[in-house]
Amino acid sequence: MGEELASSTVKLRHWGMARALNRLNPKALAAVKNPLPPGRHADGGGLYVEVDKPGANGQPGAKRFICFYQWNGKRQQLGLGSVNAVTLERARELAKEVREKVAADIDPKVEREAAKVEPVAVPTFGAYGLEVLAVKKVGWFGRKTEARWLNTIRNHCAAIHDMPIDRVGTEEVLAVFEPIWRKIPEGAEKSRATVETILDSARARGLRTGENPARWDGHLKELLSERVKGSKGPHAALAHEGVADLMVQVRGREGVGAAALELLILTGARTTEIREAVWPEFDLDAALWTIPRNRVKERKALIRAKVMTKRIPLSPSAVALMRRLRAESDGVGYVFPGPEVGSALGDNGMSSVLKRLGVADATVHGFRSTFRDWAGAARITLANGRKVPAYSFEACEISLGHSVGNTTTQAYFRGDLLDERRDLMTDWALVCAGEQPTYAETTSDMAKLLAFLAQEPQFAARWAAFQAGGGLATAA
Repeated sequence: MGEELASSTVKLRHWGMARALNRLNPKALAAVKNPLPPGRHADGGGLYVEVDKPGANGQPGAKRFICFYQWNGKRQQLGLGSVNAVTLERARELAKEVREKVAADIDPKVEREAAKVEPVAVPTFGAYGLEVLAVKKVGWFGRKTEARWLNTIRNHCAAIHDMPIDRVGTEEVLAVFEPIWRKIPEGAEKSRATVETILDSARARGLRTGENPARWDGHLKELLSERVKGSKGPHAALAHEGVADLMVQVRGREGVGAAALELLILTGARTTEIREAVWPEFDLDAALWTIPRNRVKERKALIRAKVMTKRIPLSPSAVALMRRLRAESDGVGYVFPGPEVGSALGDNGMSSVLKRLGVADATVHGFRSTFRDWAGAARITLANGRKVPAYSFEACEISLGHSVGNTTTQAYFRGDLLDERRDLMTDWALVCAGEQPTYAETTSDMAKLLAFLAQEPQFAARWAAFQAGGGLATAA
């Protein structure tokens, strides 16, 4: 008995006290006539009842249990609840738990704060992928990239779609890409890049840790066969020598798709620019198609140049086509409407025309290459017989909506060479009609005179005398 008392005394001295536990009387806590005075009243073992001063209206002060303990040499205070909500017996149990935690090197206050933090709900790969897509697609042009992302998330990644994103590891990534890596290498690589972006975003938001299991260099490159870059190749394109024959067939067909394809060939515009064209963009009297920059792929270059629109000059053939289409429509909305009211021509609207014509060696996008091949090969013959490009490199590239030069060049060169490109498009329309423009340097009147004098010596002598200052009388 003496040893147990001595042991208890030692434990209490650890708390800075040598008195017995359970000193408070439960009845004293509930007393109304002689309530506990304001201040702190010890129960032992670090447990206290803290009583506030009475209120202004004479109401007794609030009472609460608190527990003190030592941590790293400092006195800490931990609230255990109101006397009205926690009984004295329960408060003593809580104080005992505090002492036990301290003895086990656990800070009760830190433990309580950690318990208040609700664990972050980890989303599934599919759900989070759609969140990333919603953020990324704001800056994308067209809908092809969005469709590719959706195909990756929903189809290619079906095996991990419903898996918490923090559990996606190397084995799970391999299970996604091994079946399609050699079967559809181009699509598999794009899907891998999509998965890598999604997992990088999840790590940045604290939803996962560690290296990205979808990264290529230093990881998947060692586990999957390396895809040959450019294996898909460029879009199949028709040789410009055959464009006139094809245009005869296209113009012989009726329908929105054929008309759209004709305008695409004549202007070198992109598929989306044609499909989503609206009538207010066309000024046929000025032979000009003006597209807002938010609707073109090169909009970033236009923003840097502080240009609001992209201008496409229309050849006489293109103007005639548009006038015919306007006469057949109400002149509002989409120039090439889709089957549903208020919709634009579908993605396959023009390619289906090529299929019906039996054209297997060309794509819709490939006609831009056909135009570029012709424009780059066109030559003009100088008077001395030397041949030089008929059109500048800049005019050819701007006609295709390509940025010319690096960012420094673009900062200084902001023009669109509209006049030169108008001549370019007019000549291209002739090629599409089966005619070949002729290019030759115009011979000046002086050059013609000198050539004549070289053939007529007697007139050359008189011309020399005239040049010497003798005037017309001397020359006669």
